[in-house]
Amino acid sequence: MAMVNRQQSAHPRNSWRYSVMWHDSIVEEVRCNRQVYAARFHHDIKVICRAAREQQETSGHKVVSLSPRVVTTAMRTDSTNK
Repeated sequence: MAMVNRQQSAHPRNSWRYSVMWHDSIVEEVRCNRQVYAARFHHDIKVICRAAREQQETSGHKVVSLSPRVVTTAMRTDSTNK
């Protein structure tokens, strides 16, 4: 049986991080804008939601509220087969 050099055959710990991570300028810009927006409200989710609701009310656009959809057994089965 041949000896295997484990240093050459085994992946280093957490090596997936370097192979999966990539740089996308659009994603970076969105994340930066999200941080700036959250900082305007001191990263308080309740305040952010309140501001979003106020903006929604003053926008002049029609707001549609849909009633909850009833999920049947057939719908659950169908969605799991996709």
